[in-house]
Amino acid sequence: PGTSETVDLSLFSKLLKRVDLPALGLPIIVNEVEKLSIIYPKGTALDEKHIEENIGISKDYNLFELTNAVAAQDIHKAYKIINYFEMNPKAVHLTQIVSSLFTFFSNILKIHFLKFSAREAIAKDLRVHPFVAGELSKAKAKFSPKKIAFNMEVLQEYDLKSKGYGNTSSSQADLMKEMIFKLKQMKNQNYNRDHLVDFENSCKAFQSTSDKLRISST
Repeated sequence: PGTSETVDLSLFSKLLKRVDLPALGLPIIVNEVEKLSIIYPKGTALDEKHIEENIGISKDYNLFELTNAVAAQDIHKAYKIINYFEMNPKAVHLTQIVSSLFTFFSNILKIHFLKFSAREAIAKDLRVHPFVAGELSKAKAKFSPKKIAFNMEVLQEYDLKSKGYGNTSSSQADLMKEMIFKLKQMKNQNYNRDHLVDFENSCKAFQSTSDKLRISST
């Protein structure tokens, strides 16, 4: 900010070569590229080594791929990624995973209640790129509103545990595995349309509170 520095667009392609862009990856990628533009002087020839050293994105084991695994309901792939996180504790924190998955599921829930299905219209309503809107629309078929509501309750539970509430001994990796396992389950609950709309509103309140707690803990 306040400088004439510009971001080399080729960095986007280098980052995208390292990860399969999930429904929520684009904003994060933009932020990380901007970080690189600050770390290195203008004109520096950045390669994938710079990306991995400074951003910490591994091609196969990263937050993007974990989101993809959850979206595909591939628990085995998710556990492999979490095992990598366990061996590399600085790679990602549980709160980051919860935040990413919460946004992922809340956006799909919103799409379920939209009265239109055009990708461009969805992108405008959610304020995301049309590509992202398309990926979210595909995921909609895999997650019913009832399943999304259950998953968001799980995420709320582990957001609190990641901050020490209701957790006295479990490691971050153990909590991650527990959370992913629970996201595969389904409670025998009956959610009607009105309940889900109310639940979405409560989730917005939770997200706001969660962000405040996260800021106060830093």
